[in-house]
Amino acid sequence: MKKQNAKVTTKTPQLRLDLQEAEVQYVSQFRIEGNAEEVFIDLAPFFIPRPQAGEIIMPVKTRLAMNYFSAKRLQLALQKTIEDYQKKFGTIEVDRQKRDLVNTVKSTTNASFPKIEFK
Repeated sequence: MKKQNAKVTTKTPQLRLDLQEAEVQYVSQFRIEGNAEEVFIDLAPFFIPRPQAGEIIMPVKTRLAMNYFSAKRLQLALQKTIEDYQKKFGTIEVDRQKRDLVNTVKSTTNASFPKIEFK
């Protein structure tokens, strides 16, 4: 009896996002901690400095909890997204002093950047 090689093709399902109940929150600050089972990511839009009290408050609007497998997948997805961005637009400087210096140098060149005035 001959073996029959059946070709099995599987079609990858297409992801459709349902954003009807989604809330959009801008995040510029975060804190990450974890234990043996899970990773927690606290997200906030800003810090509130309270120098008199000797503290900085981070008003957490969202707390993500995930297992380490999902955290690793998130890390890889963010890494690829940032690499793609930097290939297109250039290196992202995370050191604020260096970033401010680069922006100062750019503003003294002939490059055209929109000037924003705050009143």
